[in-house]
Amino acid sequence: MSPMVRFSPTFRRNLVYAVFLGFVAFGMVLDHVFWQGNPPYITWNDLIQKCGMIVFAVIWQIEDSRAFGFTRSRKGNIWTVLFTPLGLAFYLRRTRKWPAALAIWLGYWGGALLAALAAHLIARSL
Repeated sequence: MSPMVRFSPTFRRNLVYAVFLGFVAFGMVLDHVFWQGNPPYITWNDLIQKCGMIVFAVIWQIEDSRAFGFTRSRKGNIWTVLFTPLGLAFYLRRTRKWPAALAIWLGYWGGALLAALAAHLIARSL
């Protein structure tokens, strides 16, 4: 019988973020494969990406609150589902001082933008 591996809460939070970045990058690769980087106005991949971003942001907030003992507000939960960047900003501002909240928020969405851009540039070069 093998012992269960238990990961620290911060490891799980960071793993959720890493999978989120991979998810965003994979979506960009799919856009390039199927639409040569110029998709029509909206595709199934866009809808899946939008739903995935909401799900990953919610899971990241859950793991972050477990890691640091924060509580998630109802307003933050609702805004995360309705408008994900604003909901994440509400959560971060409620749980941290504003400079740290802003830095984490910019890092979260900036990382997603960089993952998408890197995947797009790599897919174009192939």
